[in-house]
Amino acid sequence: MERPQISLPLALLAVLLLASTTTTAESRLLHRIQHRGRFPVPAVSSVCRRAEFPRLCQSFVPDVRTVTAESMIEATVWAAVSGAKAAKALADALMDSPTTGSEVKGGIDVCRQNFDMLVLDLQKGLENIKGAGSHDELMSNLSAALSDIDSCDESFNEAPGLKSPVSHLTSNLRKLALNSLSLADHLN
Repeated sequence: MERPQISLPLALLAVLLLASTTTTAESRLLHRIQHRGRFPVPAVSSVCRRAEFPRLCQSFVPDVRTVTAESMIEATVWAAVSGAKAAKALADALMDSPTTGSEVKGGIDVCRQNFDMLVLDLQKGLENIKGAGSHDELMSNLSAALSDIDSCDESFNEAPGLKSPVSHLTSNLRKLALNSLSLADHLN
């Protein structure tokens, strides 16, 4: 039996919708936090005040059982892994699209490679959080993750007027990486 063919525009739309669900879910959590009419519990406040983006940090509270710096870093890194995989899927779809220009494809190809490295660096960071490695190794892996994101964005800065079709995703990934780094910095 032959598999049904899905048109490229339909596949691209599906990937875009999948990628936007991370942003939508994040927005919903932030909205709930902002409008619940009470301050977060003290443990959350003491941990998340150290984050670069405290509200984003607080949005992960429902995902953790015990609020510690380690649990908040872990939740943030898992969100970044998920976001990196969605960004890679979008980059793959854009590379396969005949409507993507050659200059954009050059930048997207750099991003695809960096999204793969980002996932690996974040996974190493997760291992470090769980005790495999030192605090310095954790900081190194999280810093490498941030560099992976920056390298993707820089690939589009080289050509004047070229706009990254994944900039909304790299912006969110950067916030997650910065939060992970700032929280991890206070572990020692």
